[in-house]
Amino acid sequence: MSSEPPGEIYITRELGHGVTVRHAPPCALLSLRALLERGFISLHAPDTVNIADQVLYRITGYSIEHQALTLELLEDWRATPTAPLSEAEVEAIKTRWRETYGRADAAHHVDVITPAVPADEWATDHMLHLFNQIERRPTPAADDEGRHWMEARKTGLAIAVCNCGYSSGWIPRSTLPGRMRLLADHGTPVRTEP
Repeated sequence: MSSEPPGEIYITRELGHGVTVRHAPPCALLSLRALLERGFISLHAPDTVNIADQVLYRITGYSIEHQALTLELLEDWRATPTAPLSEAEVEAIKTRWRETYGRADAAHHVDVITPAVPADEWATDHMLHLFNQIERRPTPAADDEGRHWMEARKTGLAIAVCNCGYSSGWIPRSTLPGRMRLLADHGTPVRTEP
């Protein structure tokens, strides 16, 4: 690792633009919690960390003092915009993405970009909650003192609810929107039940 002190990685999430790595220093620290909780930070290989498909860091060690992984920048894939893309270039990028990552049987979600809310107006923030439906019943037999214990089990249904108004309704957990879709639309869940 280089001799310069670790810097901070600056990441923003903007409606219509998604996650953007604003600053990626040559050396950085990454908490294990961030690695586990952020959907856009992933282990690319056993010793590399991919951040939002924009920068790739190599894990060079662990800092006990900071309780974080020490990282060294390997690759920076962020584009340096020189001119706006033409419609044909945008369509070519979309086509390549769909061919690589899209599913032919899925409808691709389209976000409508809305203007920023003026400072004097109220707005709702995203606060995503994921819940499993639970059913309960008392045990048929009482214990020595005549008490009944409650049994609980998951029904297999789940619901995703956000402060912005989104609700999936009670649906089979396997049919909930994917983690990356929920993160992109509503941010990191405030509360999640396994």
